[in-house]
Amino acid sequence: MKKLVIFILLAFLLTFGATPAYAVPALPHAFYGSVTINGSLALDGTQISATVDSGEIVATQNPVTTVGGTYGIDSPLLLVQGDIPPGGATITFHVTNENGTDVGGTYDFETGGGPTKVDLLATIAEPTPPPPVPPAAEFSASPTTGTAPLTVSFTDESTGAINTWSWSFGDGGTSTEQSPSYTYSDAGIYDVSLEVTGPGGSDTETKFDYITVSAAPVEYELSISSTAGGLVHAVKFTGTSAT
Repeated sequence: MKKLVIFILLAFLLTFGATPAYAVPALPHAFYGSVTINGSLALDGTQISATVDSGEIVATQNPVTTVGGTYGIDSPLLLVQGDIPPGGATITFHVTNENGTDVGGTYDFETGGGPTKVDLLATIAEPTPPPPVPPAAEFSASPTTGTAPLTVSFTDESTGAINTWSWSFGDGGTSTEQSPSYTYSDAGIYDVSLEVTGPGGSDTETKFDYITVSAAPVEYELSISSTAGGLVHAVKFTGTSAT
């Protein structure tokens, strides 16, 4: 009776066919090679992964990361394995960094193949850098008052991206230094302006009546003599006076 049951079961399977409940996983195909992104070797830590266009693969050594611009050399081999049809499949390699992902190449799957060298080339757009910070002109000076000749130290306190400085000291004098010193020879009250220019544009700061220069005092000596009353009288005055 037991033999009859077995016979009937075998006949049923042969008649209607049978498929295994689980496909036998294909032996892995191993890969290694260089990775180039935008013309330069990939930075360490770039992720390399692989997918197939038919079947399913398992995530064992897939993905891997780059070391020294390569994968599978100084880092583990990239393995492609899983339930892949006997006819094989096309492998697609994906290159991923902090800016995005691109396809680096393709290859036909071979059961138990490799290690196979596949150098990957990817183009991943880099983020657009932010616009330069517009400059904002500002400055200070010391001293701002005194007698001629008066030497004043100017300090640039501008902010933003700046390439050039253009000073005007109010008496016709100019400078292109960042923080110049300037000597005023004549008495007067002077406006000072600073124009700064950079990739983000230009800006000007003007301080009106900023520098006050007084005339240097003039030394004098005055002598007065008199013979009134038959006597000689002499008086001498000395001092200074502003002009």
